[in-house]
Amino acid sequence: MSKGLEISLSYIPVINFALQQNHVPVIREIVLRNTGDEQIDNIDLLVWFEPEFALEYSQHLDSIAPGKFVRIPVVPISVSTDFLASLTERIKGTVSLTAMSGDELLAEKHCDISILTFNEWGGSGIMPESLAAFSTPNHPGVAVINKRASEFLGRWTSDPSLNAYQNRDHNRVKYQMAAIYEAIAEKAITYCVSPASFESQGQRVRTVDEIMSLKMGNCLDMTMLYVSCLEAAGLH
Repeated sequence: MSKGLEISLSYIPVINFALQQNHVPVIREIVLRNTGDEQIDNIDLLVWFEPEFALEYSQHLDSIAPGKFVRIPVVPISVSTDFLASLTERIKGTVSLTAMSGDELLAEKHCDISILTFNEWGGSGIMPESLAAFSTPNHPGVAVINKRASEFLGRWTSDPSLNAYQNRDHNRVKYQMAAIYEAIAEKAITYCVSPASFESQGQRVRTVDEIMSLKMGNCLDMTMLYVSCLEAAGLH
């Protein structure tokens, strides 16, 4: 008779403040598979993280029959908001899992994870749609830009209203977009490469505060500023 247990893990290899705030699970699935010909009883699964950016998770399994498996979907990992929000440099971490039966170690697994800074987008390789989380339509600086845009709009159309799609006129929508663009262009933001970092993919995204106070930004920074202003005006 032989006893064997395999652990397989499906997880996201990067985590940042934006992903945590949008409820993206760190661990999507854990599978414990009995590869032996003997039933395994009283299994205690423990998941922990280094550094401690999330709380430990544990689960008890009564038994796994020979050749069978147990699937644990979307493991409810509690990630520390304070840890992610205060991180100023990307760091490497580890997701570790152990399966015990009493004092006997049945299996273990250790996986690398990257913990990104609070203002860092992970790039197009992993959940590129998470870039949308860097749109900040409620930032006070956005309201200042849109107020100026309404002045341009009033000058061009005799109606300063940023009324999104209410007129049901796509030309009106284009005027609003153009007015916001003009209000941003008026700020004379100077192009500047991404903030200094050691990332090989993805990049940091400057906040509205940084762009407006330093008068510097790159293509992605300015795109997200423009997107923020459009969203604040009710434009998709």
